[in-house]
Amino acid sequence: MASRSGAIVAGSFVWFGLVACGNTNGPGGASLGLGTGGGQPFGGTSMASGGSAPAGSPTGGTSQGVQGNGGASGVNPATGGGAPVGGVPGGGGTPPTAGATSSGGTNPMGGSSGSAGAAGAGGTAGSAGVGGGGGAGGAGMPLTAKCTVDTLLPPLPGTGLGKACSSFTTPTSDGKGILTEFGPYGAIVEGNAGKSFAVTPSASEGSCASIAGSFGEDPNLTKDVLNLHGADLSLYTVFRPANWVDGEKYPIITWGNGTCAYPGSYSAVLAHVASHGFVVVASNGRFVANGAQKKALDFMFAANDDSASPYYHRLDTVNVGAMGHSQGSGATVTVASDARVKYVILFNGGTTAPKPFLAISGDKDIGNPTVASYAAGVNGAPKAAYIFYHKILQTTGSVTGHLVLMMQPDRVVDATTGWWKYTLKGDMAAARDLFVGASCGLCGKSADFDYGQKGLN
Repeated sequence: MASRSGAIVAGSFVWFGLVACGNTNGPGGASLGLGTGGGQPFGGTSMASGGSAPAGSPTGGTSQGVQGNGGASGVNPATGGGAPVGGVPGGGGTPPTAGATSSGGTNPMGGSSGSAGAAGAGGTAGSAGVGGGGGAGGAGMPLTAKCTVDTLLPPLPGTGLGKACSSFTTPTSDGKGILTEFGPYGAIVEGNAGKSFAVTPSASEGSCASIAGSFGEDPNLTKDVLNLHGADLSLYTVFRPANWVDGEKYPIITWGNGTCAYPGSYSAVLAHVASHGFVVVASNGRFVANGAQKKALDFMFAANDDSASPYYHRLDTVNVGAMGHSQGSGATVTVASDARVKYVILFNGGTTAPKPFLAISGDKDIGNPTVASYAAGVNGAPKAAYIFYHKILQTTGSVTGHLVLMMQPDRVVDATTGWWKYTLKGDMAAARDLFVGASCGLCGKSADFDYGQKGLN
């Protein structure tokens, strides 16, 4: 989720910095993130006549049993009526047994499990027993309040792991920025990964200065994006959950950059996706029609089987996606033919793909596409959707609509993450409702964007 304040800095290739973040307390007995552990066990109700309470019950047996009724008055003609015999008093309630020990809450954000709560003390007859307390949740990765473009993650020269952050702010011309809040897993970035799966950089890399300048955006920001900040063009940047949940598997998404952009240019979007429980692997190359996205999948699949890798047995190799921007969108169409890829997102570069897809474009895009062209692409596919943005920023460039996910990430992150939760995680509640139904979350907003779908259920 993102909130917007002020106008974005004019620029085609804002280098957003690499980010990570954590989560907040979760519900239920188990501890989510930094919360407490399991709650007290619930006991049965007390017995009507002083019966015992089940183990672990915070409520003991009731007090004394009900007094018995008196016996009937005897009649003796010789001596008169005898005294009634009193009933036998009810017995006292049995003291409840001690509450069972509560197990510590498991922390799904990567911290160790909390220690077990102590057993509750048994109550006296008729009083409540005290249940065992929950164990404290383990500590997750430390969080920093905010990340901005000045928070370079990982640190220069772009190797190793970055730090965890609570949010990311995209710079704007008024200095207030666009705040993007991340999901419950947090996000962290690994730079220059996959050395055994390096690709040969394209000979066209040397043309980026002139290509970047042709967009007509702020020259200072264009110059900044051409600074790769230590990224090795033959390797990969991995956006992943900052804190793993033991036993959970994370779907893989391979990313393709637009021409002369690199993964840092898309940090707000890619880290947001990662923070909802995905691993996004992005080639550092700025020309990715060289099979880099397929090679990135090879890297992740091998890492999942490598006991020395941090990704060992953590990846969902069944639910795999691909997405990319501009030239990277074209490369995504190509890698979508790989049998491992199940779903696709195309940003500003195509209206159809060989797998179920979400296609995104807008006004002032390169080639001046129309809503009708995207609707036609979706209608020709078995299962697909499109979003076509309006209200594009007015900057010095002539194709600002080509850069919505970079310059207005607040408009893109929810739909992007929602698509992956719906398709790769099978979220049939909130994520599905974003795309499907007459009152879907993307429906009825034609002033901001047009939306259409076919075959989604």
